[in-house]
Amino acid sequence: MRNTSRSWLLLSIVAPAIGLAAPSAMAQSITAQSVQVHFEGVESAYNIEEEQTWSYNWAGQPAALAAFDTYFNATTAGGPNASQFNTGKHNAFKDPNRCNFWGGDPLAVVVSTFGARSVTATPKAPSQYLAKTGWTMTSHSLGDPIDITVSEIFIASQSVVKNTNPKRNAPWTQKASFSMEDGLGNSRLTALTIDLLYDDDPSDAIPAVVLETLSLGADFNQILESGQDWLYQENAGTFGNPLAIPLLVDGYVDDILGGIVGGDNFAGNDLVGGTRALIPDLMYTVSDPGEYTLKFSGVIKGNGFVGDQGFTVATSLVIIGGCT
Repeated sequence: MRNTSRSWLLLSIVAPAIGLAAPSAMAQSITAQSVQVHFEGVESAYNIEEEQTWSYNWAGQPAALAAFDTYFNATTAGGPNASQFNTGKHNAFKDPNRCNFWGGDPLAVVVSTFGARSVTATPKAPSQYLAKTGWTMTSHSLGDPIDITVSEIFIASQSVVKNTNPKRNAPWTQKASFSMEDGLGNSRLTALTIDLLYDDDPSDAIPAVVLETLSLGADFNQILESGQDWLYQENAGTFGNPLAIPLLVDGYVDDILGGIVGGDNFAGNDLVGGTRALIPDLMYTVSDPGEYTLKFSGVIKGNGFVGDQGFTVATSLVIIGGCT
């Protein structure tokens, strides 16, 4: 059954230099390779709810009276009594100035009237203060951590050989393969490591830190799955003879081997399928906002590769008790 799932990790191949032989009548073939890394389960962005509870320092009259002379001047008309005078001072810290202190907006003049009597509170210079002046955050919490399962991971490689002298050597001119084993039956995917990196502020010059490292053999093993037909898509780079690289194509493995897609005309590989290296599911738990990177590095068919998939963890802020 064909595998039609499509979630890909983009990698960049760092290939060793490949020396090209000088043109010669003895040259028999040219070759090229490409790599595919497939996985599912990682989204580009996640969200954690951040909850903050705030209280207003000057909600009560005693606290407002104690702070009044720092922010306001008081004038009266009609001879208000002491209780009215204190009420006028307290009113200076209510709306709209309660919200002006919260938002860092200019304070407003507040006039409190008591019949023919009045108390006027006029803001002192500079009359504008930092946001949340007079407010205290009494509690702060982040929501539940995010569990991320990276699944359906496999790594595969396509190779093509162009026979430059088919009349002398063989009737075929181009052959594709999706092998992963060397001559001894060992996997040609080696030295694979997977790092989870974290950067709380990508705008600064501080590099990301490695939160976790997993290594092939030490933390997990690969399983070679042979005779498979899946949608192969090169997304991890191409390398080899520049003349052969254009021969690499994307498509279902059996379609490529059968010549339905691309130029393969080697009859011996029709419908034999390909081999891919399966990697066990990875599970991560993240709880802090910032930029994360899932980095794969290793060697396949003698070529070193390194690549990464980034995702963002953001927060949605819920304010309780602020100026709303």
